[in-house]
Amino acid sequence: MKKINQFIKKESIQKSIKRKNQKVPGQISSNFNKQQLIDAINNLFLKFELAYHYQFIRVYDTQEKIDNAKILWAKSLKDYSEDVIDMVADQLILKSPYMPTINEMLKNCMDYKDINGLPSIRDAYNECRKSFSPRQNFKWSHPMIYHVGREVGWSKINSSDTNIFNEFKNQFYRFKKELLKGKNFKISKIASSNEKREKFNKNLFEELREKHKI
Repeated sequence: MKKINQFIKKESIQKSIKRKNQKVPGQISSNFNKQQLIDAINNLFLKFELAYHYQFIRVYDTQEKIDNAKILWAKSLKDYSEDVIDMVADQLILKSPYMPTINEMLKNCMDYKDINGLPSIRDAYNECRKSFSPRQNFKWSHPMIYHVGREVGWSKINSSDTNIFNEFKNQFYRFKKELLKGKNFKISKIASSNEKREKFNKNLFEELREKHKI
């Protein structure tokens, strides 16, 4: 059995990551540690070799193919932490007799639920449908859900159009990717009518005191 090389060509992969990470207007920069990514990809390929030995050596029959594949996988998975890559790999290995593709790995990383208490897509969609105005004050399970709903449109979400769920799912994945990159989603709550009235009355009272020298 030909052993897998545990050391990736670091200069090549780091140059690839650097080019991929060049910031463009509106893009969220990733704080992902390069060495962690290298370790995660090395560990991923080791698991694949051990779990899918005969499939692995048929696909990667030379060290050059292994090194090039690692660079490609690193580019594709650079937005995910070492823990997420490791846990998703374990889940795929347990449930699939075939070695995962990059697309399968990406899809499962995206669906990984243990991210800051984020609910599933279906639960998030139902949460948006159950929400009510003012939605900034609604008790959301995660603030990202509010932003996804606002992006899709509350009237569309509450309509009977069953195709809206697919649009919601696409936006959910887009926002979740930003969350994984480190974006902090916040909701600015609006004051209730009672709070506004109370604030107005207080100001009026101060004006009257000043006017009548009380």
